[in-house]
Amino acid sequence: MTLRIGLLATALLAVGCASTPVSLGDEFLQEHSPTGSSCAFSLGILSDSRRDPSDFGSLANRKVQSTDPLAWMRNGLKTLPGYQDELAPLQVDAELLMAYTQSQATSKVVNVVARLHYRQANQQTQSRTYRGSNTAINWASSESEIQSAFNNALNKLLLQIEPELSARCGSNKAEAT
Repeated sequence: MTLRIGLLATALLAVGCASTPVSLGDEFLQEHSPTGSSCAFSLGILSDSRRDPSDFGSLANRKVQSTDPLAWMRNGLKTLPGYQDELAPLQVDAELLMAYTQSQATSKVVNVVARLHYRQANQQTQSRTYRGSNTAINWASSESEIQSAFNNALNKLLLQIEPELSARCGSNKAEAT
């Protein structure tokens, strides 16, 4: 009898957790250290190419969602050295291609993929795709734990963008002389 009650309680608990979605915010915590080299750039158009912009996957039977994923991505991109609000010689458009989490046994896996389009005067627009990921133990599937994992994946993506920005400004300086 005790075994049946325990199994029933476990099943009810699992169903209860599964019905409570995790809502991600647009806050971004910078975990990477800027390299110091800066390139003046401004953000242009941000777009979300995913089928369902609110869907960030699921973790431990809990749906993960966000009401404003582009604000979160913009907040991350603004931490890059050289960002400025006013129009800069280098404009960067960003397209969110993937942002999701999934469970793998006792781990959580988060992936963020974005394509950036670099626009400079008198040059053809160039595009590059970046991927940041995070794999860690899934302790409790809490909102703060999942938000931190997404921020960590976005930080890893941003680390790949910094040298690209510096190289693009370096080519501008060489052309100006």
